[in-house]
Amino acid sequence: MKMSLRTFLREPLLQFLLIGILIFIVDEAVYSETQNQKLIVIDKNTRSELIQKFTEKQGRLPDLDEIDNLIDAWVYEEVMYREAVALGLDKGDPMFRSRLELKMRSMLIDDAVVDPPTDEQLEQWLEQNRARYSAPRRFDFIQIKIGGDDETAETEATNLVKTMRNGAIVEDYAGQELYYRDRTRENITQVFGESFAKGLLDPGDEYWHAVHANDGWHVARVQHDKPAVEPDFQSLRPQLEADWQKAALKQKAQEAYQGILSTYDIRIEDKS
Repeated sequence: MKMSLRTFLREPLLQFLLIGILIFIVDEAVYSETQNQKLIVIDKNTRSELIQKFTEKQGRLPDLDEIDNLIDAWVYEEVMYREAVALGLDKGDPMFRSRLELKMRSMLIDDAVVDPPTDEQLEQWLEQNRARYSAPRRFDFIQIKIGGDDETAETEATNLVKTMRNGAIVEDYAGQELYYRDRTRENITQVFGESFAKGLLDPGDEYWHAVHANDGWHVARVQHDKPAVEPDFQSLRPQLEADWQKAALKQKAQEAYQGILSTYDIRIEDKS
């Protein structure tokens, strides 16, 4: 017995089968789309762009660790953007991508909750960050640049020091002195060089010294040696608590991000 196509399509079993196939296709499409949203690929072009931006900014190529950091930062921004869109943070407000990332980052911090720190925790924080709260040893000093080639300038500086031991500046160099206030040893070293810092500071006096800097010979002397000031826990407690809480919230937000990141499939296509 022959069955028409119309009659065949009216069969309940066939209709059930067709509905099942349709549901499967839609489900696969939705699943595939979801999977694509959770897939982040760092391809060769993306990697090259990151390296190029770093090179333009720093004036050199990044090393391998720096490349890894660039990729991590790019992945972070991409994840924050996708999560912001998934939460509907872009609805009704066509923000720039960077603003969406910032909004998502702020949400992670706002959602983080930390208990108030104990004195023990704050004392540990202070110990771990002592340099941050200490006032380092600082110096006021005066220096005069000696011109000429290195050998001539060294001789001139040595002779000049002998006539300036009492602190007076000889007439030929009057008006050429430069004064520096509240400089740390680290700063002096950065500006003038290690040899200058050693020659000026290591004697521990306020006499004139002939010292060699990055740019040649100088005569210099310390005017004031201001000792380092150690931090006081009680007076610093409000600041310590604020800094501790800020760091704790940041850590909580980072942990939240790591949880989100674990739901993504990160693939780096080119590492050469």
